[in-house]
Amino acid sequence: MNSSLFYWYYVNYSDGHNFTKTVIGDMPFEYYEDKNITHLVKELMTDLEENSRIKIANYKSTGHIEYREYYPKKSKNIIDKIDQALGKHYCLSEEELDFIINYDIKYRMGEDLNKKD
Repeated sequence: MNSSLFYWYYVNYSDGHNFTKTVIGDMPFEYYEDKNITHLVKELMTDLEENSRIKIANYKSTGHIEYREYYPKKSKNIIDKIDQALGKHYCLSEEELDFIINYDIKYRMGEDLNKKD
């Protein structure tokens, strides 16, 4: 689920609003063990956590709420590596992989797309 490949699937095969078990379960996915992907997923989870922020909201009905907000676009380089590994597994061509990695990129990255690191 932490890949541009899944994002593409979600946008094209869901209502684009509700992230449901059905959408997750319906994605054609064959589990396979790959130490590289396992390493990349751990790296991604660490990076997502490091780039997250605690947010605070106050609501009349529930009161003071604290929640963690994540910014996947800050981890795009790791997500791209995950997509490259999945691309090999699914036998995607270079053109197909490029399409997936850059799918909807201007909306997913926003202003960060034009920033230089």
